[in-house]
Amino acid sequence: MKRVAVPVIALVVAGFAVSDSHAAPPDKTSGPALEPVGVCSPVYNPTNAYTVPSDRVLVIEDASLGASLDAGELMIGVIATSTDGVEVEHYVGKIDGDVFRFDRDGRSMTVYADPGTNVIIKAARRNSPESMEICFSGRLEPLP
Repeated sequence: MKRVAVPVIALVVAGFAVSDSHAAPPDKTSGPALEPVGVCSPVYNPTNAYTVPSDRVLVIEDASLGASLDAGELMIGVIATSTDGVEVEHYVGKIDGDVFRFDRDGRSMTVYADPGTNVIIKAARRNSPESMEICFSGRLEPLP
């Protein structure tokens, strides 16, 4: 297996940090190179975390949420994407506070977002955590 060096890229999209540090390196064995995408954003319901470029399809492969919670607080994270004109919400995870600390939950997924659409992050919460964030990573694929 040949190793390919992939530069780490950091951008700011709509005021939010975007980095490919959590994404897998692009597959350069065939066709156009896939572009890695990684986004972490604080949650202000709802938050437009990322706009998919008009010439690409976004494939989200991993997502997580994090929050500082006191005992009894609860946070549930959701990522909403649009495919074929339909917005669909995808469950990211849940954090149930037992002592004050920053906790994280997440999962692997395969979620698609159409070109030119927005990826929206949302959180349902009991009480109001001091800090919350939802992160996702994946890749941009060229249109077929």
